[in-house]
Amino acid sequence: MKNLKFILSSIAIAILLWGCSSSSEPSKPDYSRYLPNKVGSYWVYEWYSVDEKGVKDIESMTIDSMFVVGPATKSGKNCTEYKTNTDGDESSSYMYVEGSKLYSYATALSTDLLPLPVDQWFVMADFEGTTWVILKDTTISGLEVPDFPGVKIDVTLGVTGAKGGTKSIPIGSQTFTAQEFTMNLKIVGKIAGLEIVNFTKVIKNYFVQDIGLIQASSDANKISILQSEMTIPGYLQTLIKYNIVK
Repeated sequence: MKNLKFILSSIAIAILLWGCSSSSEPSKPDYSRYLPNKVGSYWVYEWYSVDEKGVKDIESMTIDSMFVVGPATKSGKNCTEYKTNTDGDESSSYMYVEGSKLYSYATALSTDLLPLPVDQWFVMADFEGTTWVILKDTTISGLEVPDFPGVKIDVTLGVTGAKGGTKSIPIGSQTFTAQEFTMNLKIVGKIAGLEIVNFTKVIKNYFVQDIGLIQASSDANKISILQSEMTIPGYLQTLIKYNIVK
């Protein structure tokens, strides 16, 4: 009888433990916390041009800002509209999170030489990814070069993304551990089949949970034009003030 009670007790305990373990599976991370979207939330950034040594040009400093407009639908996707003010120029941007991916909508990509039309959603960050293709190599023909009327250029653009490590970034009196994501742009420009431009650009974005983007940067880099080189400054944009509505 004692053996029977022991067996029954063991079975009961096993069933109880099994029930507890099966009902306490860890919940999946909520990556939408990296993209606050409540009306009333805003972010203010300092922006600087930087040279090849990473030194900020103090005279280049501007104040950029962004705030939540509200829910929107863009190109068939439910998203959030954000209004941005960059050096006095106001525009709208659109973003949303699906699973582990943060999507952003772009009508053009700035390449320091000229804006390139893309008009699509792309993965800005993938919290569970390693590398991904943002834009397959695409050739855009007949683009007019600013300041050179009548000059047209064929541009081939490819963009990839990658998840990096973490970085400690001080904001005011606090220091945050931010997740790094990079965008790698490769651009080749040709006129009448002759390659005149060939360069790459790496953009780094840093996100913190319950705040969002706290820093963005790109190093100064050299561009090869007709077998000669020129240097394009980089930039550093850092959060200085924010308000997040829960």
